[in-house]
Amino acid sequence: MIALHKSAARNAAAAVAMVWAGTAAAQAPPAGEYVCQALAPNQALSYVDTLTLAPGDEYSLATMSGSGRYRYDPAAQALVFLSGPFAPRYVGQYVPPARGVPNIRIHESRRQSRQFDWVCALQRR
Repeated sequence: MIALHKSAARNAAAAVAMVWAGTAAAQAPPAGEYVCQALAPNQALSYVDTLTLAPGDEYSLATMSGSGRYRYDPAAQALVFLSGPFAPRYVGQYVPPARGVPNIRIHESRRQSRQFDWVCALQRR
């Protein structure tokens, strides 16, 4: 009887975790400044830019000229850039906060290998 209760508790905990993960994925990345670093093979991370997500699905970059619009696709957990410097070549893969900090991984939208070019972490103030 005790084993049954432990199993039921584990199943309930797993179900709650799945619901929480689905809820986090369905929510768009929070607005704010994301510090972006480049991922290059055999090299250390290096700062490349600051991505700002503004309310109203708008984005801008600190060093690249221009700004644009994006839409969030909750099923794919992706930012689809509709205009601006990233459109249409790049896509942003949203990684909900696992350790308290949301991340966006930006890579070429048509690349088959899905190696990431940039990792952008929300800057906490």
